[in-house]
Amino acid sequence: MPVDGRIGWMVATLTFGSMIISAPTQPRPDPAAAQDPPTACGISRLAESSDWSMSIATAMDPGGRYIAGRGYPDDPSDETRYPAIWDRGVLTSVPIPGVDQGWRDVNSAGVAVGSSYDPDSGKELTPWVYADGQVRPLRGVTSGETNAINEHGVITGTRSDRVPMRWPSVDSDPQKLPLPAGARGAFARDIDDDGTIVGIYWGADGYEHAVAWPSRGTVEVLPLPTGGSISSALTIRNGWINGWVAGTFGLVAVRWHLPSGAVDAFPQFAGTASYVNAVGWMVGKDQSGAGLFVSANGDLTLPGLGGQPDGHAWRLSDNGHVIAGNATDKEGQLRAVRWDCE
Repeated sequence: MPVDGRIGWMVATLTFGSMIISAPTQPRPDPAAAQDPPTACGISRLAESSDWSMSIATAMDPGGRYIAGRGYPDDPSDETRYPAIWDRGVLTSVPIPGVDQGWRDVNSAGVAVGSSYDPDSGKELTPWVYADGQVRPLRGVTSGETNAINEHGVITGTRSDRVPMRWPSVDSDPQKLPLPAGARGAFARDIDDDGTIVGIYWGADGYEHAVAWPSRGTVEVLPLPTGGSISSALTIRNGWINGWVAGTFGLVAVRWHLPSGAVDAFPQFAGTASYVNAVGWMVGKDQSGAGLFVSANGDLTLPGLGGQPDGHAWRLSDNGHVIAGNATDKEGQLRAVRWDCE
């Protein structure tokens, strides 16, 4: 559920290098997800098919039931991938035509969206959706990708000519999203349950800038902290947006909060966080290469498969109890994993 109204928390000011940015605000609890943050997590490998040499997780629904990912063949020159979905840990192969295939997002109904490429030209094929046990192309786009689907089945993605799109349902024709003045194209990355879409646009300066398309109103360029010049928005959940900002201070992970206008820095992440959940908690990788979970309790380093912290947390459930991501095993192979947290 989206956060209603504007929130008037008082926030302190933090100096990061030459960047002036608000210190992290306290997440506003969502009634369906609010509870104490976990303090410990255990790791387990997700099941693999016998013909996979390695695997990764790429998406998870907000409740933590469905995890999407893919396996890899033994031959590193083979660009074929093996897309799959785990339902409460049970593996189902869900193939997509083309090469470099992958499911980018999945919702709590088990509906997934993904993309793939033509093996001859290398161009993007049509965007794909998996619903009612079938994989089929989305309507209206012959070359492009889908990146996200919300809990109401609304989908967002981008045509190969940098035109951001919105599909009101899995059976709908797409709608073009408006561009900011002077934009040379845009890329839609994620969609909130209220319909707000986030991503980037390329400005006249040739650089990317974080942008939001609210469900009601005009397109909004997300604010930059002092010293910032380039930015990117990656995911959105319940009004919280994670991404990064680069400028005179280097590059740092940030979290925007649309209802309050707050922008918070998280330099403990390596480059950027991967995801933010409905209460503003975030996951990703820390500067040492270990999986990292940041909540109202602070930083929690996630355990690895090889006895040492090593991994990349990719998605986080709204209640904070399930994390999907990847970790390296003792043989040096990348594996799709799940962290269960209490």
